[in-house]
Amino acid sequence: MSKKEEAVEYSPGISIRTDLESYGDYIKLQTTKMRERPNEMRRAEKGHRNKFRIHMSLLKEEADGTRLLCVGARHGTEATVAESMGFDPVAMDLLPGREARETVQADFHFLPFKADSFDCLYTNSMDHSLRPDLMNEEMKRVLRPGGTGLVLGHYDTGPYGVLRWRKTKPLVEMLRRWWGRVEEKRDQIIIVRDETKT
Repeated sequence: MSKKEEAVEYSPGISIRTDLESYGDYIKLQTTKMRERPNEMRRAEKGHRNKFRIHMSLLKEEADGTRLLCVGARHGTEATVAESMGFDPVAMDLLPGREARETVQADFHFLPFKADSFDCLYTNSMDHSLRPDLMNEEMKRVLRPGGTGLVLGHYDTGPYGVLRWRKTKPLVEMLRRWWGRVEEKRDQIIIVRDETKT
C-alpha cells in the first residue's frame, strides 16, 4: 500500500482505504482497472477456472437450488463455469469486460434485482466494496429465505481493493453483522446464510 493509499480500521482486523474521498473516486478506481489492464484481467480469470470449479462444487453441496447470482463477475467466467455444473447463473459487475458473457452492468451496492430472486450467490469481490454494509444488505435482499452464499475471502486485494485483511477470521466476524450463519469451510472460503428470513 503506497503512502497515498493510507487506510484506517473499518472492523477489527480489516482496514479500508482513506484515499477515496467520494463514491466518484471509487468508480474511477474501478474503471481504471478495466481500462488499463483488460487483457491481464481476462487472462487472470481464465486461469482461475479450476478454482471456480472448486468453489462452485462446494456451493452446490451447500445450496438448495440452482438460481445463482455471481456478484462482481467481471467477464462472467465464474458464471460460465457454474452453468457447466448445472447452475442457472446471472453474472453482474460494475464494469463488465468487453468480451464478457451476458453480464448485467450493475453496482453490487445497489443490485437491480427483485427481493428473493436467487437461491444462492457467489462473490470474490468483497475486498472491492466501498460500503460492505450496503453490499451485504443487498446480497441478503436478493437471496431467497434459506438461501446460501459463498464469499471468497482472499488476502491479496491488489491495487484496486478497498478493504484489506491478512487473515480470514476478521472477515468471518465482520460478515456476522449481516448473516445468520457464517462458516469458513476451507481457507478463505466462507459460506453465509440469512436464517432470519422466513
